[in-house]
Amino acid sequence: MPARGVDPARYESRLAAFHLALARAGVPGLIASRAERVRGAPWLGDAGYADWYLVRDMAALGDLNRLAVAGEAGEAHAAVAALSGPGAGSVFALVRGDGAGRTAWWWLAKARGIAYDTFYASLPATVTLWRRQMVLGPTPEFALGGEAAPPSGVEAVRTEHAPVAVP
Repeated sequence: MPARGVDPARYESRLAAFHLALARAGVPGLIASRAERVRGAPWLGDAGYADWYLVRDMAALGDLNRLAVAGEAGEAHAAVAALSGPGAGSVFALVRGDGAGRTAWWWLAKARGIAYDTFYASLPATVTLWRRQMVLGPTPEFALGGEAAPPSGVEAVRTEHAPVAVP
């Protein structure tokens, strides 16, 4: 998220340049990354940005963490970090779907006492489902992408996403 007073277009340009440099860095286990503008997420002050890093496994996070701040990617990271304000993060695992970006997400938690398999079965087979693995910030337990709404009786927040253009 850009710091207060930072021009969003300038921030987005640097953010896109970082993702481009990261793609060229050859991070082992990094499948793809993207940045999105997000509207409607209370944990982002209702508007902010989300960076998505699709990695092969948890071990790839170490390589990503190390190489994101080294070489060309490190320079691009420093440039966007200089314009950044407060942020939050979470680690999610892909449970179902293709991992591609969506223009809208439902953020929700399953009801207490419901088994994960039962919860998964209550969702349409066509949705993309991510499950939080580590709590690093205030994001809900699940991100549900696709056209279907969450099951009835589940409290959820809908967010709108738009890709940050890569130069």
